[in-house]
Amino acid sequence: MKHPLSIFVPANRRKLLVAAAVFGVAIALVDLWAEHYISLGLLYLFPIMIAAGFLSRRTIIIIGLVCAVLDFSNRPENETPIHFLFSCIAFAGTGLFISELVRNRYLVLQQHADELADQIKQRREAEERLNILVESTPTAIVTIGLDGKIVRCNQTAQRLLAPEAQSLRGQSINDYLCALQPVVPMPPSAISRAPSHAGRFTKREQQVLSFVFEGLANKEIADRIGVSESSVKATLHLLFAKTGTHTRTQLVRIALEQHKREL
Repeated sequence: MKHPLSIFVPANRRKLLVAAAVFGVAIALVDLWAEHYISLGLLYLFPIMIAAGFLSRRTIIIIGLVCAVLDFSNRPENETPIHFLFSCIAFAGTGLFISELVRNRYLVLQQHADELADQIKQRREAEERLNILVESTPTAIVTIGLDGKIVRCNQTAQRLLAPEAQSLRGQSINDYLCALQPVVPMPPSAISRAPSHAGRFTKREQQVLSFVFEGLANKEIADRIGVSESSVKATLHLLFAKTGTHTRTQLVRIALEQHKREL
């Protein structure tokens, strides 16, 4: 249910002021026509209440005096000035009361809107600081959705898990992290292909593979071995070709399976 004061919004200002003016003029004409037979002074409260939400205090008092004069002029001659005073107080007081109600409601809503805007601003600032922290940290950070797809990842995770592949976003985490996969053995076809192409790794390939186990990026592996980064990439391509894999995680898994078979 809407609040009764919710009609006093800027969009309704013109409509309500016109309605109050028409209503006030209609009451004055009917009151003039009825003369002393019927007192319609109470009806002047309605146009004042309608217009008070958009008028200043001074204007409300002036309109209250005008309505009191119209009401008093159509009363019997035996009416005393005290009645005129009471009419002025009633009309102006009612308008000022409605005006204060509307003003207080506006202040409360404005305060609530300011608090909400401040909360949104603080949340955005916190998200920005978090994004900066995530991107600048040397730790690989990955956000996973309920469907197991990677929603977000930082540069460290991209370099660690798939330096040569496309962006991790939208990819299944099962393709990169064995620890998060269900306990399901690898397809026999994938394991059977490995020994037929693997053969024996060269010393350089064994070095690169050991550093891949440690989670080092290509540049870091190149610094450790003392070769160029392109040489490391070439060695990785040879390892991928020998093992029939496409990612570092798959390469590590194939190597582990081979090691188990040798044992």
